[in-house]
Amino acid sequence: ETLMARGIQLDHLGRADEAKLSLEEAVALDPESAGAHAALAVNAFARLADKVAIEQAGAALRLAPSDTAPRYTRAWAHYFAGDFTSSHAELKEILQSRNEVERSYGGIWLYLATRRLGGDGAAAVQPYMPTGTRPDWPHSVLQWLSGAGDFDAALAATREAGQANRGRECELYFFAAQKALLDSDLRQARFFLQKSLDTGVVEFSEYSMAKRELDRIAKR
Repeated sequence: ETLMARGIQLDHLGRADEAKLSLEEAVALDPESAGAHAALAVNAFARLADKVAIEQAGAALRLAPSDTAPRYTRAWAHYFAGDFTSSHAELKEILQSRNEVERSYGGIWLYLATRRLGGDGAAAVQPYMPTGTRPDWPHSVLQWLSGAGDFDAALAATREAGQANRGRECELYFFAAQKALLDSDLRQARFFLQKSLDTGVVEFSEYSMAKRELDRIAKR
């Protein structure tokens, strides 16, 4: 547990290579620890080792089938590896949970994966829209993507109690960049990816995703 906690903390500090050593040792000491496998999956994804991320997320799910977090890691790894069909299937599985529907993240990713497959993202997410009376963040992002809201409303929703929330901004700008890429607007995608990185929230998954995406499109 100490090694796992250390590895997770190093990941949050953006020191993924150091974190890898601690997490691999944690898994070696306790191969039946679902948490250690899940943390190693997140670490592998941050290091762009998508195949390892998929394998470790699978190991975590075999040990703890009800844990949704490794499913997201596996869906992201498939997505960035270009296997949008597997990512889409994973997200549909995630969205069998009503709690995940209400959280909106699964719906956002389903929109992106569906569009990557050439489908209608807005139509795909309609069965998975939150039904609570006051859906929380990032519902406004899902509304914008599905055509029921706009970007300005999503940006306004990043503020919490009147204060800027850098984590929410990081997420919004990353998702905005993904939409720009889907819309074939490379300039706008670069702009939003840089805005995501400018938030400085290294511990957020969307931060590392923004970095890897910006590095990828810089080669074009």
